[in-house]
Amino acid sequence: VPSTMPTQLPSAPMSGRISANAFSSKTSSLGVSEETVSSWLNNSYVTYASVDFGNNTKGIKVNYSMGQWVDWSKLYGGVIEIRLGGPSGTIIAKFTPSPVYLVDSGTSYITAYIGLLDGVSETGVHPLTFICKDSVSGDSLSFSLAYFELSDFADRTAAQTLINASEFSNSSGVQIYGGYGDPIVGWFGNDNYVTYSQVNYLAPGASKGILLSYAKDEIAEGTVEVRLGGPAGKKLVEFVPINLNSWYPFVDAWVELDAEVDGIHDLT
Repeated sequence: VPSTMPTQLPSAPMSGRISANAFSSKTSSLGVSEETVSSWLNNSYVTYASVDFGNNTKGIKVNYSMGQWVDWSKLYGGVIEIRLGGPSGTIIAKFTPSPVYLVDSGTSYITAYIGLLDGVSETGVHPLTFICKDSVSGDSLSFSLAYFELSDFADRTAAQTLINASEFSNSSGVQIYGGYGDPIVGWFGNDNYVTYSQVNYLAPGASKGILLSYAKDEIAEGTVEVRLGGPAGKKLVEFVPINLNSWYPFVDAWVELDAEVDGIHDLT
């Protein structure tokens, strides 16, 4: 059982943007540098004693970095689980970080939008724990947590909102790169995916398609599927990206949905 390092408990419930180093306890293996918590091993965790969920929390914005050019899912395995209470508490959200390489920004931190799991709805003040699971024993993961914020996802659930590619909730096999300005998501291979939480499909019949921006510089053929919910969800449309013979600039493409969907759901 990993040892813990308690700190002084917050005197009042925490809300808004919460720094990673505002924890009440953590495993001793975790490193704290300035405002970040890093050096995660399997079952490493950090707990925040008094987090105010308010009355309309739909998800958690998590600002993090992940070592560049490393496919964590293949080399190490592992997810970050977010639990209500301590490290053995109820899982309310989880995500797999992707490697981040932001050339132009001088930093390698991005913000993921992690929706609460289906059926999870929390209000009031509770302890909250981030815990690393399913990693290879003995390997220190290059994941670094900077801050998190409970959110009603108002900016995500607005009608016809623009969603940046890097603001996903879960992924497999992809990497984030910032050499072209805004962070992009690339290195898609067979069955690789990204999932976006709390997407507003509007009223029945109102959503006709998806406008997306992409680049492709390969002759290799392949299709992209858009699915409702997670990677095993209902297929809404399938399309074949055109080879642009360049990774830049990006082009806009309109993809018409083959199935009708309404309300707020995840999209993969």
